[in-house]
Amino acid sequence: MFGGILWSRLRGPVAAQTDTRSKRLQRIQEALRENWFGLIVGNAFGAMITVIVAIWVQRFSSVQWVWHSLVHSLLQLVLSERALQGINSWLDWFGQNQPKFDFWMIYFAAICDDLGIPNIKTFGRWLWRKVRKEMRAAELKVES
Repeated sequence: MFGGILWSRLRGPVAAQTDTRSKRLQRIQEALRENWFGLIVGNAFGAMITVIVAIWVQRFSSVQWVWHSLVHSLLQLVLSERALQGINSWLDWFGQNQPKFDFWMIYFAAICDDLGIPNIKTFGRWLWRKVRKEMRAAELKVES
């Protein structure tokens, strides 16, 4: 973020260009120049509050109750003790790190939203379409 802000501050206004990519970069640069503090600090506080609320709400969910009472009991019957310990240690690790994962995902999504950059879902769709198009082109080339 520091590099982007520094670049936008030092570069200043750019002459109008017709390329759509350059227009998007100009809008991102303008948003960084005008609202850099709110973009970094405001989104950090917003993401942290959201994560705290989400983690707190999850502790009282019916899914947690079902997992601890039913699924865990069934897994004890099916799996060996060692396999169950491996699964439990992985789930404990994930549980300890989930707030970090959630924070960075929400923070990144909020910054992308504020800058007008396509979000993760949109980027994933675009990437999947591109891969699928390449796969179809390769299939047509093989068939020819």
